[in-house]
Order: sequence, then structure tokens, then C-alpha cells
Amino acid sequence: MIPYPSSRSSGIDWLGDIPEHWEINKLKHLTKVKLSNVDKKSKENEPVVQLCNYVDIYYNERITGDIVFMVATARPDQVQELSLESGDVIITKDSETPDDIAVPAYVPATLPGVVCGYHLALIRPSQGKVIGNYIFRSFMANGLKDQFEFSANGITRFGISKFTIENALFLVPPLPEQITIVNYLDRKTAQIDATIKLKERQIELLREKRIVLISQAVTKGLNPDADMRDSGIGWLGEIPAHWKLKRIKHLAEVNRAALSEETDPNYEFFYIDIGNVSLGEISNKIRKIRFENAPSRARRILQAGDVLVSTVRTYLKAIAHFSMNGDEFIASTGFAVISPKLINDRYFAYFMMCEKVIDRISALSVGVSYPAVNSSDVANIPVWYPPVLDEQIEIAMYIDKKTIEIDNIIATTQKIINLLYEFRASLISAAVTGKVDVREEVGE
Repeated sequence: MIPYPSSRSSGIDWLGDIPEHWEINKLKHLTKVKLSNVDKKSKENEPVVQLCNYVDIYYNERITGDIVFMVATARPDQVQELSLESGDVIITKDSETPDDIAVPAYVPATLPGVVCGYHLALIRPSQGKVIGNYIFRSFMANGLKDQFEFSANGITRFGISKFTIENALFLVPPLPEQITIVNYLDRKTAQIDATIKLKERQIELLREKRIVLISQAVTKGLNPDADMRDSGIGWLGEIPAHWKLKRIKHLAEVNRAALSEETDPNYEFFYIDIGNVSLGEISNKIRKIRFENAPSRARRILQAGDVLVSTVRTYLKAIAHFSMNGDEFIASTGFAVISPKLINDRYFAYFMMCEKVIDRISALSVGVSYPAVNSSDVANIPVWYPPVLDEQIEIAMYIDKKTIEIDNIIATTQKIINLLYEFRASLISAAVTGKVDVREEVGE
């Protein structure tokens, strides 16, 4: 890619030089902005509609009929003003953090009966000035999107006003050039997205391999020639003949300690919620909060060696070994916190990640959209294990070694994915801010 042959100063520090024939304009002179006031409640005597919600926009760059929209109702005037038409752009106008606001999605075709929902802004391009797909890409561009982060207001939740959206500055090339830029970006991002999808599939397969490795080691042991016997448990099958079977509650404490309701309001701790835990991993992005500001579910006291097992949304498989030192870690009551006493904690953690145990927890869960299991039911799950501590440690060390190898490959692959996302973002930014001239590249 090469720069434009002639450029001029934009007069705006953060924009720098722009192509000489491009214009700068406020969004309100290019589009019509409408903030949605359609909530999720259904009311009698209102037309039934399909509601395009916040998550539909946040997780999809294209809003199409393939999405399963929520059913709700809206007033006739809302249906008229906020129904989705071809070329519309929708952005999120609220967020938990200011750097994650004004996330855009594009509507490539009219969707009859689908209405823009609450917490969103509908942006409809003016004919002859801009095309929707170009505005959509512009909302993704570094610099242009920063306008919304800097203008977001709030403390625990942030939002941008209609004034902020309408007065944001956008670069405007001639219409034919907008189409050229859009076609170029559609083609290039599709290529990048295909590569990202392949890399993400590689990570999925590696994680599946990780589970199989763990399951094999904690079900059969490390000796392939060991005598086996029937466990007497239908869903388990055979285990090494010399292994023991006991229930979790006979080998560990479950939910050993909790914060009192009388805890000092100023007491600070690191809070681990369901979203901080995945299978075998605890996020390093754990926030520190005061008791007075903590959610009511922040109660379970953690100590090194504990094993966290999610008892809500069990399909997430949020199970991990807790190895951090200190007495300032608190987990959500959405976890069963298991403290091994008569079994090695590392072996037990891997046992809880075994495919058969995960499936058993799922089988004990009640509910469809929000499956949950009682901690007492988890405590009754049988544990199969070598009676000699040294063998437990040997198995845990073997799994440590093998999973580290897999995790290193996953980490490397994830770095590549992150770089691809960064390249994708820089490509979009460069094209819609006039830093590169793509007019000769569309025909590649």
C-alpha cells in the first residue's frame, strides 16, 4: 500500500494529514442519528416485533436475518422510526468501560419487523453523502472511535449522548472512493477473519487434547499394563485395581469459610467471579474491591490449594486450581470451593477437570438457560485415586509437564490471533483515515 499522491493538513492534531480531496464533517451532517427507547418489556395493544439488542450488536459485525432476535413489543411510532433498513449502522451507546463503547454493526439488507433496541443508537446515512458500510468501518478506526471514549460519562457504567454521536468528526472521501475502500476492506478482513478462524479452531483442538490427556491420566493412571477392575459406577467404568473410591466430602471440605455479613465495609479483597475462571485457568485480570461495594455473592474465602468448581452456568466448565498466596482472595458463591485434605490438591484439581467428572456435574445440573448444581451434590461425586500420595503427585507432575507443552502452543497461537486482530484494526484505520491509498488494490 502507498500513501495518497497529495495531502493536506486536517487542522486537527489527532487526524494529522488527510488526502487533499477528502472532507471532514460532523456525523449529523452525514446521517440521521436516533437513540432507541424500545425496552425488552412486552405491552398489550402494541405490535409484536423482533428486537435487535445490545448483545446482537456487540457480537456481530453484520446484522442479518440469521440472528435469532428477541420477541417484544413496540409502539407504532417506534416501529416506524427504529425498524432496520438496508445501509443502517447501529452502535452501542453504553458500556462498563469507556474504551469499549460505540461498537458498530452494519445492516446489509432491510429486516422487516426487526426494531433497534435499548442502549443502542441507530445511524441512517443520508443518500448521496455517505454509504453505511463506510460509516461502519469508520467507527472501527483508531482516532475516530477515540472521540467516543473521551466523551463517555459515568462511574460504574459509561454512556455517550446523542450530542456526542452527532458531533463526532468523520472523514468523507467521494462516494465512488467510499465504495472502493469498503470493497477493499471487506475482501481483506474476510481473508484475515478466515485465518483467525483457523487459528481459533487449532486452539479448540488443543484444549480438547488437553482434556483427553487429563482424563486418561486420572482415570487409568500412568502404567498402561496396570490391572483394572470395575469401579461399580456405570458412568465411570474400569479403574486401576489398586485405586480407591471415596466421595469428595470424605476427602475434602466444601465451602469451608465465608465472609460474614458484619465484615468491615472497608475491607479490600481480590474478587474472583465466574467470568474470571475457565477450565484450568484463572484470569490475571482480577479486580480488587471493598466489601461495601462488592456484590452479595462475593463471600467464599479462598486459600492456596483450593479447587474452584462452578455450580452455576456449569456449561462454562469454570474449574481451576487456586494457587495464589494471601488471605485477600474471595470467590463468588457461584463456586463450590473445595479444600482437599486427604488427597493431593494438584491431583484432585485435575480429577475435577476429567471429562467424566465434568459430564457428571452437567448431568446433576438443573435448568436449561442457567443450569446450576447444588454444592452438596458436587460433594457426593465419587473420587477415584491412587492410595499412595507419591503416585498422586507423580500423575499430577506428568499432567503438569504435558499440559504446559500444550498451553505454550495455545499461548503462541493466541499471540498470532492477537496480532492478526491488531493488523486488521490498523488496516481499517489506515484505509478510512486516508493514510493509505487503496484505489489501485481492489482489482488484485
